[in-house]
Amino acid sequence: MAILTADEFISLYQSNPKKALLWLQSKEMDLTRLFTSRDEVERLAAMYYAMLPSHNLSTEIIREIYEPIYYLVNAAGNQIADLYNTLSAFMKLVKISSGFASQLFKVAPAKIEVLFNSYNDFMALEEASISLASDLFHHNFPKVASFFQNFHQFMALEKAHSSLAADLLNKQTARVADFFTSYEQFMALETANSSRSYDLFRKAPAKIASFFTSFDQFMALETAHSSLAYDLFRHNPAKIASLFTTFEQFMALEVAHSSLASDLFKKAPDRIIGLFTKADQFIALEKAHYSIASDMVRHAPEKIALLFSTEDSLQRLAANNSSLADRISKARKTKNTSSHPTRQQARSYSRPDTYSPNPASAAHSFHDQAYTYSHASPTAPARTNYSFYLQVFGGLMATAGVGLIIAGIILAQPEFIGIGLIAAVVGAGIGFFSGKVTNQKPDEEEDLTFKFV
Repeated sequence: MAILTADEFISLYQSNPKKALLWLQSKEMDLTRLFTSRDEVERLAAMYYAMLPSHNLSTEIIREIYEPIYYLVNAAGNQIADLYNTLSAFMKLVKISSGFASQLFKVAPAKIEVLFNSYNDFMALEEASISLASDLFHHNFPKVASFFQNFHQFMALEKAHSSLAADLLNKQTARVADFFTSYEQFMALETANSSRSYDLFRKAPAKIASFFTSFDQFMALETAHSSLAYDLFRHNPAKIASLFTTFEQFMALEVAHSSLASDLFKKAPDRIIGLFTKADQFIALEKAHYSIASDMVRHAPEKIALLFSTEDSLQRLAANNSSLADRISKARKTKNTSSHPTRQQARSYSRPDTYSPNPASAAHSFHDQAYTYSHASPTAPARTNYSFYLQVFGGLMATAGVGLIIAGIILAQPEFIGIGLIAAVVGAGIGFFSGKVTNQKPDEEEDLTFKFV
């Protein structure tokens, strides 16, 4: 094979890519000297692009087309890259054939990377070739990441190349989070890519939570991204609970996301109960979500009872849920009776704390003391019932004796039978007499009551 010029090689490549590859592999000449101008390179790149099939062909045919180009660029890539020492020149090559330019970048990345020095430079490449922009992004991430300085630039990358935006967020979380300064910006990201907004929240939850300052904002997030709203609530339940200031707001959440409403009540029960000011509101909740209504009664029965000031309201609840109405009715009765002293409390209040010179009063005091002593309170220590323990012991002893008798009969051991008879008789006797003591009438016991004449 003879030495070829650039034009001759291009013609050979166009007519027979296989022969062009064989010529390159023969090393008849220094390939670094084959192309001496950008024009020659660009004519080869254009031919390469034109020969690539626009429809599906076999892998073998495609390989015949790209193998000569890859071989040439791998052998002379650094010399070809020297011809492209300006951004505009390289971008022209990218537009002619992004595949040719991408292969050139892989061979001489340092010479190409220095051409890109700003956000606009990178986004122009992104628009021309997504794959080449991705290669540049990962080749020198710190430099390319520095091109992005604000929310708008990050959102432009998100819309143009979502995976690169994800990489930027993952590798420079704090920096990207600082791009977001308002609720509106976060919701714009949510609209563009809900998974990206979720990632941002997980990486900077405190910052994102600070954007939500009203019920309407939280409900907008709930409508757009329910799981994210749930996680926002879990991160700071007290703050989210503070956004709910009316019964209507809580019921709106109940309609939109009942499990979240239930958890909100569990985290801030007193605040949520405070939103209910009428019986009809509680009845509406009971119809929508019985378990929350039931938990409210369990948590603060007296507060809920205050909502039902009339029997009519209680009957309306009973028509839907009689058991819940009964619990509230009992809470009402408990509240009403708790404000009046019991008979025992009244008696204790009437007892004089100091000595009274009035004989009648003193006699009444002594009578109360005698009444109290002879009717022991539930907290007074009980006397040990030893008779019961003797009865149990006797029963066990008699049972053991019977067991020995049976064993003696089976094993033909007379001594077992004798010992068993003795144990059975003694045990039965202990059980019988201790039972007599246990069943003794109260008036046969020692009378400890003080008696006064």
